[in-house]
Formats: sequence, C-alpha cells, structure tokens
Amino acid sequence: MQISKIEIAVVVSALEDVGTGWSGDTVNLERIEVETRTHTKTGFCTKFVRSPGLKLFEDCRTYKYYKSGATPEPSLVACGFLVYFVEGFLDFVEGYTFGLEEWPKEMSPSDVK
Repeated sequence: MQISKIEIAVVVSALEDVGTGWSGDTVNLERIEVETRTHTKTGFCTKFVRSPGLKLFEDCRTYKYYKSGATPEPSLVACGFLVYFVEGFLDFVEGYTFGLEEWPKEMSPSDVK
C-alpha cells in the first residue's frame, strides 16, 4: 500500500511546523510504504514501513505531534491528526474526529490546515 494524499498533507504540515529542515528533496513522501492502515467509523491509523529515508531525527527522539485542523466541506466535521515519530523515524499517522462524529466521506489535502 502507498501513503494517501491526506496522510502526505498531514506529515508535510507536521514536518514544516516541527522545523526539521525537511524538504521534498530529503524525503520523497509519495514513495513511503504503508505497513498497515486501519479505518474505523471515527478515523484511521496508518503505520509506515520503517526505512532509512524515514529517519528524520536523532535516535533518541520519540514524540507525537498534534495537528488540529480539518473541517472538510460539506460535512464540516472537525478532525484532528497525530503524527508519531519513534526513535527518530516517522512511524505512524492517526486521524480522528472529536466525539462520536463519523469520519468524513470526502476530504482533500487542502482541507488539512
């Protein structure tokens, strides 16, 4: 499986906000392979195959990055995202709604703020 356009938008947003010095020349996000992707009524969780190209930080850096921000038209369901970095590697992305709202049927990368 390949990374989705929404997942790319979330990861790019996180990397830019974290100030990694990341650029499209450093990591070709479209080539990232997905190990697993799980969907629920209220979101998704995508784990990436660990590869040298996904090592973005020092070995000891493990943290999660919170990104609030998508309200895709026409549903206007508020969505949030978490991006997890484990031992320096981009590890997985989680998308969720707040409360028991169902995940939007449609979302475009431009919806990710």
